[in-house]
Amino acid sequence: MSDDTPIIDGDEMYAPAAATRAHDPDCYIDRFPHSLPHRGTTIERPCGHQACDPHVITYYGSGDASDAREGDYCLVCFEHTFPGRCPDRSLRAALAT
Repeated sequence: MSDDTPIIDGDEMYAPAAATRAHDPDCYIDRFPHSLPHRGTTIERPCGHQACDPHVITYYGSGDASDAREGDYCLVCFEHTFPGRCPDRSLRAALAT
């Protein structure tokens, strides 16, 4: 299968992922040390920061009806909200200082 071949999952078709790049000055995470590549375009996230898809994480809540923290977070805001849980160790270390 080549990189241009769409991936078929059941009846749904997904386009190949956008190419990665090392830097994106529009992506908020580039202001901090991190080890994840950029992919696609940046869009404004609910936290107000511009971020591309690999630098966003969705928190589905704790199961409590009163958990107001559910939603999409850029990885910087995710680490501030949930210290020690960001999947990028470099970013986690940079924000801990």
